[in-house]
Amino acid sequence: MATPRSVTGLHRCDVTGWEWASTPAGDPEPAAPRWQPCPPDVAATTVAAQRRDAGCWSPDRPGDIDAEDHWFAATIGPIGAAAATSAPNSATTTRTLHFGGLATIADVWLDGELILQSTSMFATHDVDVTGRLHDGSRLLVRCSSLTAWLSSTRRPRPRWKTRLVENQNLRWLRTALFGRLASWGPAAPAVGPWRPVSVEQRATIDVLHSDVRVTCSEDGIGTVIAELAARALPEGTTIDGATLSVGSHTAVLDVASTPVGTVTIIGALTIIGVDRWWPHTHGNPTLHQVGITVQLRAMDGTVSDAVVDFGHCGFRTITVDRGHDGEGFTLIVNGVPVFCRGAVWMPPDPIALSAPETDIRGRLRLLAAGGMNMLRLSGVTVYEADGFHRACDELGIMVWQDLMLANLDVAVDDPVISAQIDAEIDGLMDRLQLSPSLTVVCGSSELDQQATMVGIDPEMLAGSTLHTDLAARVARQRPDVTVVASSPTGGHLPFSVDAGVGHYYGVGAYLRPLTDARHAGVRFASECLAFANVPDPAGVRRLMGSGPSGPTEPRWKARIPRDAGTGWDFEDVTNHYMAALFGVDPVAVRYADVDRYLALGRATSAEVMSRTISEWRRPTSPCAGALVWYLNDALDGAGWGLIDGGGHPKAAFYGATRAMRSVALVMSDEGVNGLDSWAHNDGPLPISGVLELTLFRAGRTVVASASTPLEVPAHSSVRIRTDAVIGRFTDPTYTYRFGPPTHD
Repeated sequence: MATPRSVTGLHRCDVTGWEWASTPAGDPEPAAPRWQPCPPDVAATTVAAQRRDAGCWSPDRPGDIDAEDHWFAATIGPIGAAAATSAPNSATTTRTLHFGGLATIADVWLDGELILQSTSMFATHDVDVTGRLHDGSRLLVRCSSLTAWLSSTRRPRPRWKTRLVENQNLRWLRTALFGRLASWGPAAPAVGPWRPVSVEQRATIDVLHSDVRVTCSEDGIGTVIAELAARALPEGTTIDGATLSVGSHTAVLDVASTPVGTVTIIGALTIIGVDRWWPHTHGNPTLHQVGITVQLRAMDGTVSDAVVDFGHCGFRTITVDRGHDGEGFTLIVNGVPVFCRGAVWMPPDPIALSAPETDIRGRLRLLAAGGMNMLRLSGVTVYEADGFHRACDELGIMVWQDLMLANLDVAVDDPVISAQIDAEIDGLMDRLQLSPSLTVVCGSSELDQQATMVGIDPEMLAGSTLHTDLAARVARQRPDVTVVASSPTGGHLPFSVDAGVGHYYGVGAYLRPLTDARHAGVRFASECLAFANVPDPAGVRRLMGSGPSGPTEPRWKARIPRDAGTGWDFEDVTNHYMAALFGVDPVAVRYADVDRYLALGRATSAEVMSRTISEWRRPTSPCAGALVWYLNDALDGAGWGLIDGGGHPKAAFYGATRAMRSVALVMSDEGVNGLDSWAHNDGPLPISGVLELTLFRAGRTVVASASTPLEVPAHSSVRIRTDAVIGRFTDPTYTYRFGPPTHD
């Protein structure tokens, strides 16, 4: 079912004016003095966000949010134009309460009547409240203590345990892991109405089912197939006809009545030579508006139109090239191989889990300007709001979407959990049925890896049933996207990086030399390059304030990410490569000159990212993608993010994007084969230019200089040999070592 963005006569109003309160687990609704107001315009929130904004939560004193019950209440007000023109409970309208997401064990009352119980944070709910909801109704939500719920019943033990969370019984709940991951981020578990609650009122047409499929052939023939089940409002109104529009193209649809009093509208529209949607690095992300205009005839003969607006669609083809050995993973978009580069997305406000669409668009424009063309939504976070996906569609940013399954031995064989996951997949495909940016749907994050690393037989891996069914379930609505069983997956072990998709931390946590990026034969790094990335001086000041600013201060070290149970953190990783790149002792530099130590830290992660991504981007490399772990930090500090907690790019961002741009020139040390320059042109038009090469001694004396014309066709790369340009042997990489080096 494709979800319409709007329908004529459908009035939607988010519930705001929330109040919140917390009580010990199991206590009754709190008395009035304990309630605190949320900001009046807040439509979605979490307990951690409200406590933060009230000054009673911080990363240093987070409290145990999961140990308590949390209450949210709001009074329903008028819902805009519909309230002024229709009687609230008249036969001409229907009213529905839509719950976008309740975290996690939630009970909902309307004027004292229990109307909903939910046990999945990722479920949406529609409750028909026609005749029961009126202006001034009180909505009450209780989010029960997860700690109490998880300890209330004995459950089967998991087949393996993960160090990332303390309570392994979280595998029995559909809730976000982020906020509950030891040492990965702030202790801010998602609790509360984290997606908007809205009142919906329908006065002209009630859409019961909608299915809009978009296909595109390799030769540019686009087809939209639409099916709509609807009934006209009020009773006695009939549907006489319908027209499908895709951009400026239209087609008349067939209308047929059904025995139950609804109508089925069905038909198709074909466009020859359609303008296709591209990742922004490779072309124009062309979009086409999609809608169905329904002709209504009232009992008195009056004729009117109702428009069902589905937003936009994009026409594109996506396939996967597995390479000559069947173990590669190169995405082919519209017949062109695409090197996917970007990062793993973190919500801009990971405490509230929501942000204004303008903030999200600003973040996405920043990364698009840096040359990123893919974002991965990891299974440890949450599904993003529609505004995120609309922005990715418009900006030409591909989306790799994990299901929210990660690391734990999730109880996928339990009927309740299985049904909830199925509903998640169906709901996600409903929302994103027309989204051209949705490129990859992945079954989980590190489920297969976690199981294999503790010795579980691959035939018994958690999620195997899910993985078997995932492709078929996704294909029901999105046969045009690529399905991956898990991230990582492929090869003789699920986490081998030389087959399928891998999480590559050879350069990084495993302290391998920079040359390992080539030796490992990485095919597609869906995670990579995690470092303690130092923010700019302003970011350091925001964290440290006016007090001591040394990186040995507890406030600094508390924001350094680490894997639970290890004797090192990711600042140690950055220090290792600082020593390798600059020939310094990081401890000695930090001891003598803190500012220089921080500056070298910035330069280290920037240089490592630039060199590694440049290495993988070479056409002679087997690698076809690199997604950095993470795009942004949850808090200020030297976290994994390329962007700091305040939204400001770090040096690491500029280092990574230097190698990611659509038009880029990078150099590659090929040892005894010399120094190569690679001119990349991912765009749709050829580029002409001149390449100038100059060798210096002591940074100022010219030893050799030459130039050559350069022609780079569209969607291609050109290699230039340094000695071929200069016209003689210069040993540019100082590999042969015939005497002292002649240049730097």
